[in-house]
Amino acid sequence: MILGAAIAASAGSRASAADLYIPQPIVPVDDTLSQGPVARDWTWASVDATLVRGPSTAAGTGDVGLFKYRLELGPPTADGLVGTLLGGAENFAFRTELAQVAYETPSGSSTSAAGPMTFALQHYSPFPILNIIPLVHLHVGIETAVATHWLSARYLVPPAALRTIAGVDTELANNGWSLRPFSPYLRADFTACRDLYFELGVAPELFIPTDHSAEYDLRYHVAGGASLACQHPGGRSRLRHVALTGEYRGRLQLYAGSLPFEYRDSLAIALQVDVPTKVVNLTFQVFAEDAPSLSWWTYRAAGVRLQVGFNGRSVQ
Repeated sequence: MILGAAIAASAGSRASAADLYIPQPIVPVDDTLSQGPVARDWTWASVDATLVRGPSTAAGTGDVGLFKYRLELGPPTADGLVGTLLGGAENFAFRTELAQVAYETPSGSSTSAAGPMTFALQHYSPFPILNIIPLVHLHVGIETAVATHWLSARYLVPPAALRTIAGVDTELANNGWSLRPFSPYLRADFTACRDLYFELGVAPELFIPTDHSAEYDLRYHVAGGASLACQHPGGRSRLRHVALTGEYRGRLQLYAGSLPFEYRDSLAIALQVDVPTKVVNLTFQVFAEDAPSLSWWTYRAAGVRLQVGFNGRSVQ
């Protein structure tokens, strides 16, 4: 009955639809902007700070600080002249990301290095027949992405802990160019009461290292999550802005010349807290990550993310 009433409201006037509570869509642990079509904003800036832990070796302590700086745009939503000018981009999004690491050298001194930059363009294809906006949203996304070699040194060897935890992200675990020309995924969001989402995707990759011949990989991921409380008319649960999400990612090395077979994976969970305001919308995430195919908890990571969303509407 509640769902039926919500559907009827969404089919009415724009004003009545605006009265519906729309949860902040869950941001995947590996934020690739798959939430773009259902997000409240269409411009984001975020920073991740992650501590990667690993056993000490002759090459240093094994601990690595990983920082990611991200800018994401789209798909745009605007009225009037701005909406007319951006109308052709309504199903497109762009993101760029810069990585930076801090670690200890074998001599005991601290150093930092600029990691790769990633540039990605994404196209969204919704399913109008199945979508009941803003309550149900199902879309296919296709992303084209390229990541550079490490900017600080073309032949730098990443620290061992990073090569393990970030093994799925070839450009972070190694040094070279990553080309992912066609990465499709399917994402479903259900926001009739709380935000529930599920996502499944693959990403064929050509990786061109600086120290050996090119390799061909296949990345894939399965992700999902849910907010912790429903939002009923007149209800104000404090947990309506809190969500849990999980993600499993893998990278299968299909061919790399004479190099041995390699499989890397990552299992991550995150707690998301959504703080909407009348100026910007803030999203905090606390996450933990492990590489289960190698050794449970020998290498692990924990971090935080702060995302600031602009050019949207406040949701109280």
